[in-house]
Amino acid sequence: MYSVSSAAHVLQWTFDADGAGWSSRRCFAVGERGASQLCIDASGARIASAHSGIDLWDVASGAKVCSFTGHADVVRCLEFSLDGKFIVSGAEDRFLSVWAVSASVLSANANAGSLHSTD
Repeated sequence: MYSVSSAAHVLQWTFDADGAGWSSRRCFAVGERGASQLCIDASGARIASAHSGIDLWDVASGAKVCSFTGHADVVRCLEFSLDGKFIVSGAEDRFLSVWAVSASVLSANANAGSLHSTD
């Protein structure tokens, strides 16, 4: 399990073998603003954390793999595609962005302010 907050880190937790509680297993230093969102890829091998930028982490080594920048405000939703090739993010800047993980670049961007409900 992972936790995220406005603190400068994301924590990975494990349940104690004796069933008495939780222990912090690893700390990912995500910067002084902390993170507003976190997602885990389907394999469990990578996590992504976000504030206004997105950082991709290798779970096994704890190393930052790459960073994605482009949102002008806080990221409020974040998710890997099922195949792990893309990360989709939505932010308070009203943009929905699709990031190509292998190339570490923005693949598509849409202004959510121009999207309308079909209700």
